[in-house]
Amino acid sequence: MRGFASGEDRVGRVWRCALLAVAVALALSARGTASGVGTVRWRPDEAVGAKPAGRKAAIDVLPYFLQGDDRREEWTLGGVDMLPGRDPEGSRARTYVEAKFHSRDFYEVFKLTRSELQIRYEVYRPGGSSGEGNWIRRFEEIGGEGDAPGSVWMRRRMVAGERVTTRCRIDRFRFDTATRSYVHDPAGSVKDLTIVISVHEADVAWPEGDRSGFGIRRVLRLVSDWHPQGQVIETYDYARGKGMVGWRWLERISTLPADTTLGKPNLCRCVDGSGLVEVVATPNADDAPAAYRCDPKTGARGAQLTVVRMDSAFRKDLGSVWYVVFRDLSKEGPMVRKDERIAPTYDLPEWTSRPKATIADLPYVNTSPARAKGDKRRGG
Repeated sequence: MRGFASGEDRVGRVWRCALLAVAVALALSARGTASGVGTVRWRPDEAVGAKPAGRKAAIDVLPYFLQGDDRREEWTLGGVDMLPGRDPEGSRARTYVEAKFHSRDFYEVFKLTRSELQIRYEVYRPGGSSGEGNWIRRFEEIGGEGDAPGSVWMRRRMVAGERVTTRCRIDRFRFDTATRSYVHDPAGSVKDLTIVISVHEADVAWPEGDRSGFGIRRVLRLVSDWHPQGQVIETYDYARGKGMVGWRWLERISTLPADTTLGKPNLCRCVDGSGLVEVVATPNADDAPAAYRCDPKTGARGAQLTVVRMDSAFRKDLGSVWYVVFRDLSKEGPMVRKDERIAPTYDLPEWTSRPKATIADLPYVNTSPARAKGDKRRGG
């Protein structure tokens, strides 16, 4: 849902399923910039909720989501750096900023409430201050907690295997190089989007090697089922104390659109049109088909892709069906720890028509600003 489609990433998107923890007190110190990350010391974590009777206990996801083992804020893992920050819209919400790709130009802003972990902003600035190709999303949970609630990324406590339904609004902005300003993108914005999330315990292997020194094996895997017809599912892996360490993009094989440009049999295009897959069926329909990544220009067969059975909450009538794992970061390079600290600011220097602008200056169309004291939260 956060746009990990292959057509949007510069070096491969890093980005959501199992849980097993009790709340851990995490107090992250800060040393960063004034307008974005750092300068914040959050109080130790508070207990949230109680164990449900007669079933699996709910688990606090925060110790997995944060890089709690990086107490000195001195390393990244897989290019990701999670640091405490300030709410760009000025509220006192407990805020974290996740930088990606070893860069200050790619980051997400998360908020933590008593029972929700929310994503408020996603910033993608491949052109930096030139603005070329830059875009930003702002999210708002319908009926969410807090003054300026982001979309629910995860509930603070979740039971492994249980689905949670959320609803959000999205405003997307793209940079217009002609006017040197950010303009609202109606096609990329949504007034009401339903997302079904769940978490699961999982083991991970590292085909390209785990060079982190942590020996990461067990993760919490977040499954994000957001496509209205269940054609796309994303998963995100979190290791306790290490934050996000994996991401996968899966597409349902039975609804992959056939390629009509190359004139070759069995070729299919991914939903966003950028990827090409060859699907070879087996005589027995119950057996997994073979799938191969293909050159998008020539159709030449490349590496074999993993195929797994999954079911979407949006197409319960189909049951468990075959999905192809088109992207899997664990197969695209080794997991590497690097000694660095990446602290983004919220500044948008490319927006020269509005000097000193930050992401908080983007207009509100589908989403709404922080509510004034006494205002009621906008419902669905």
